[in-house]
Amino acid sequence: MYWDTIHDLLDICHLVDFDQHIYPPEDHLTVDEYLGWMKRGLKIYVLKDKDDHWVGTYQTIQKENNEIYFAGFGVAPDFQRKGYGQLLMDKMINDHPEQKITCKTRHNNVKMKALLKKNKFVNNLIEIDKGNYWSWWSRKQED
Repeated sequence: MYWDTIHDLLDICHLVDFDQHIYPPEDHLTVDEYLGWMKRGLKIYVLKDKDDHWVGTYQTIQKENNEIYFAGFGVAPDFQRKGYGQLLMDKMINDHPEQKITCKTRHNNVKMKALLKKNKFVNNLIEIDKGNYWSWWSRKQED
């Protein structure tokens, strides 16, 4: 396994294809949407296996107040339930040792909520947006 970051259009196209396997259709972003987010500071990390297959990904945005917004997360179906989600989470947390991390997830996403709780994220708020229930989470780094 090795880590990679996304920099070019070909990788963005691959990410959009990858999203179709791990996110509900209403959560898919287009290539243009990803490019727009990258202009606003989105950083995309990808875990790949030795054959260059995508295992999982997470995305972060640095906010102005020394806070990281955890913008996206997913593990390919063939790699789920094998510890790769925790590996992604560990890397994100370790890469931002002194920053508060925030994110939101669908309120009915039981697997993601369990992973967030396991990693000391706290549910702060539930909101309704366009008929969807979202849970907002945060994690303060330990002193």
